[in-house]
Amino acid sequence: MENKSSQRKPVRLQFIIGVVGAIFLISILSVVFLSFQSSTRSREAFLVDSEALATLSNIQRHWLLLHVETRAWLDDPSSGTEQVENQRSLLAAQLRVIKPYIVDNLPASRRITNIEARLTEYDALLAEAQSSDTPQAYKEQLTDLLQNEETEQIKRAYDQVERDFFVTFSENLSAQQNIQRLLIVLAILFTLFIIGAGIWAARTARITAELQQSQVATLEQRVADRTKALSASSEVSRRLSSILDRGQLAVEVVEQLQSTFHYYHAHIYLFDETKENLVMTGGTGEAGRILLERNHKIPRGRGLVGRAADSGKVVLVPDTHADPNWLPNPLLSETQAEVAVPIMVGDQVLGVLDVQNNVANSLGTEDANLLQNIADQTAIALQNIQSTENVKISQEQYALALEGSNDGIWDWDIANNNIYYSARWKAMLGYEEHELTRGFVEWEERIHPDDRDYAVKALEDYLERRAPEYKVEIRLRHKDGTWRWVRDTGKALRNPDGTAYRMAGSHADITEARLQQNLTAQRARQQEALNSISQKIQSTTSIEAALQVAARELGHALGRKPTLITLDPVNEQKSKDSGASHAN
Repeated sequence: MENKSSQRKPVRLQFIIGVVGAIFLISILSVVFLSFQSSTRSREAFLVDSEALATLSNIQRHWLLLHVETRAWLDDPSSGTEQVENQRSLLAAQLRVIKPYIVDNLPASRRITNIEARLTEYDALLAEAQSSDTPQAYKEQLTDLLQNEETEQIKRAYDQVERDFFVTFSENLSAQQNIQRLLIVLAILFTLFIIGAGIWAARTARITAELQQSQVATLEQRVADRTKALSASSEVSRRLSSILDRGQLAVEVVEQLQSTFHYYHAHIYLFDETKENLVMTGGTGEAGRILLERNHKIPRGRGLVGRAADSGKVVLVPDTHADPNWLPNPLLSETQAEVAVPIMVGDQVLGVLDVQNNVANSLGTEDANLLQNIADQTAIALQNIQSTENVKISQEQYALALEGSNDGIWDWDIANNNIYYSARWKAMLGYEEHELTRGFVEWEERIHPDDRDYAVKALEDYLERRAPEYKVEIRLRHKDGTWRWVRDTGKALRNPDGTAYRMAGSHADITEARLQQNLTAQRARQQEALNSISQKIQSTTSIEAALQVAARELGHALGRKPTLITLDPVNEQKSKDSGASHAN
């Protein structure tokens, strides 16, 4: 937590420094922008005022020239008014030029308007003088008009514009100075800020380096612990793979944990058959030995072990004194931290792995994760033990069933073309167990020629799923050369695509049943033949005819062999006498 807090502080300070630096930069840029705008406005004002002053100077000059030319014309009317009109045009042009420059200067604008009005009066007097025979009579009026206007309007307009020019220039100069002072202050503050940020950065770099060193040390410790945990997990997995006894398995797990991580105590509980009690199966130290001798049990749901088994979740108590639900064990009086991890296969809880330490807060999430990994491996080992026991029971039951059925068993690995024949299968055909080792051909070569095509086709049809089952009755050659009737049945295991990869079945010797069946059929045929002969003989009318019928039918029944019947003469005479007396 301290490392995380110390890591957050530099991040917050970096953010603050970044914000302050950004504010400084924005302020400096703003001041520079204002300075640029002020300079631009000052330059524009300077240019406007300069143009205005220059134009007013031209107006004053042209007004003076107009005055001079007017006096010259009045002194000598014969010289004409061409120069006067030229100066008048130039003056009018200058008056038009100055108006845009003094549009914001109302006093100067009014004086220019007055000049234009006086110029209009001048034009009127000049026109009268030109039309007069004595233009010298207008000399005083024109001279006074030009003289007074130059003194009252033009000079004052010039003074007004000049005064405004210097005022504006002074204000702009003052603003520029203020901006420069502000820039100097900001530059000083920014320099101090940079120095402070550099000092802070150096300090932060030192703190960061220390934190990194601390983190590297912590990481190295974690890596070492993790390596140790993986090594322990691998060792446990290696040892568990060959253990087929639950008690030995539990002892091996807790002893490995104890020797590797030096826990105060470790033990394993497994559910009994009722699933209501957790029976201690393995424990470390003297306490573990005593608890095992007492056949120590914990009811489901009681204590950390019972709670872990009931919930199927890890129960961690870093400080047992702070947990009111923790139940102490008198034999483990020094326990101050405990973690109980369920041993599960899927959703089924098989038992609980419980570890205790004698230092408070010495067990944490990393220990729980490590123990969960060990518990998972233990669950797999327990499942393997159960599977081994189930296989052993199945094998025993299968052996008993085979012994009781007296059938021969065959098991065909189709993928590798290997086949197993049981001892009984071989004995049916007169062979010892070490004989008939060539596989499938041993069966195929011993099929009766009349049954071979039928048997092979039946097998192929079943493997290709054209027939729902494989069940045939065929003859196989015995070692002594005789033929044995066999009922051959089998069942195949198939891949998802339907291809058979393994097939197993049995041979039942039905030779006696077949012989009995054949004998019964033969007797039935004989009886049927005798009944037919009797009926035909009874239908005859003489002894000779009866004898002929009997001879013929017996010949047919015996395969058309020649048949001879003889009669005893004495018996024949008696038969005739008897027949005569019966006739009388």
